[in-house]
Amino acid sequence: MKKNLLLYVLLVFLIAVNGFFLFNHLGGQSKGKEIRRGPKGPGNFIAKELHFSDDQMAKFDELSRVHHKNMRATLEATKKLKDEVFKLVTNENVPDEAIDSLMNLIAEQEKAREKLTFYHLRDIQGICDEKQKRRFKKILSDALHKAAKGPRPDRKRPDHPPPPMH
Repeated sequence: MKKNLLLYVLLVFLIAVNGFFLFNHLGGQSKGKEIRRGPKGPGNFIAKELHFSDDQMAKFDELSRVHHKNMRATLEATKKLKDEVFKLVTNENVPDEAIDSLMNLIAEQEKAREKLTFYHLRDIQGICDEKQKRRFKKILSDALHKAAKGPRPDRKRPDHPPPPMH
């Protein structure tokens, strides 16, 4: 049980960090001049906050490109596995072992994505100078604390329609 608890805590932490970066990516556009020359994403926020030099930005763009490619591959693999699971829904007799096997494979893909994110963040830290590393640590800490608090009650969630007007 204690082994699983540590894995669950790590998984929650990594999901929280991913959530923070996705929130910043989807939560609004940056004001002023764009820092990234490529597609917008969490990297735009990181690059802006860490004030990357041109050399760091080139390294960061390459890290992000590779990370995105790897993440896309694991997402596609997960999608295929989930399709297999849902194909089984209409079958009358599906052995628990078959379901468990597919669920374990899906969990492995989720684990792979979390590891990719962990190492991507480590790689970003690796291109930072000491001052940027301290700022990066604060960004990650803030992300973890925001995720732990949950969504702000004053934010409208797109999956919930506004209350009816009377």
